[in-house]
Amino acid sequence: ETWTEDKLQSYGGTIEWAWTAEGQYGNVYWSLNDGYLYMYSSSDMDDQTSASGYPWYAYRAYIDSAYIDTKNVGDYMLEGFTELEWVEIGENVSEIGTKAFSGCSKIFSISFDGDAPVIASNAFAGVSAQANYAGNNETWTAAKRQNYGGTLDWYAAPYVIDGGAYGDLRWEYNSDGNLLVYGGADMESQTSASGYPWYK
Repeated sequence: ETWTEDKLQSYGGTIEWAWTAEGQYGNVYWSLNDGYLYMYSSSDMDDQTSASGYPWYAYRAYIDSAYIDTKNVGDYMLEGFTELEWVEIGENVSEIGTKAFSGCSKIFSISFDGDAPVIASNAFAGVSAQANYAGNNETWTAAKRQNYGGTLDWYAAPYVIDGGAYGDLRWEYNSDGNLLVYGGADMESQTSASGYPWYK
């Protein structure tokens, strides 16, 4: 708390100040770096009755993005974090609790990396955002793609259908019909399109 606004000056140079913090909350490890909140655990997160019960609450004015890969997202975990803009839910999350993201009015993007978790009916109250999930994940049924108290625009993210190596390069073809060829080597030419592995 000694780093007040009057201390965060340029002091004759060009200094970009960033908040950093880290800690452990039960079995959950968390860190904050320049507005990015990262947390992980293979265990459950203890629920609180308000957001102020979590140790990262003190930094709510600085948190604009979050990656959460814990067994569950606790009740009220980020409720009212009005600077939060995007959230990524890791593949280990199986439950999102009551009002976990309620009132996070700036969120515009939510990404789910894994199977559809159990989500409380008001988990995203007051949130209007695009919600992304893997298009080939069958657990994301229509019944799972609800608003959960907010207004969520569900989007099936493209997934890799085929790919592999071509010489020293790699290639991928995804469900949106996009071909990606990448690598730091020269591409070997063919005498016709049919000579390339993605021709099929």
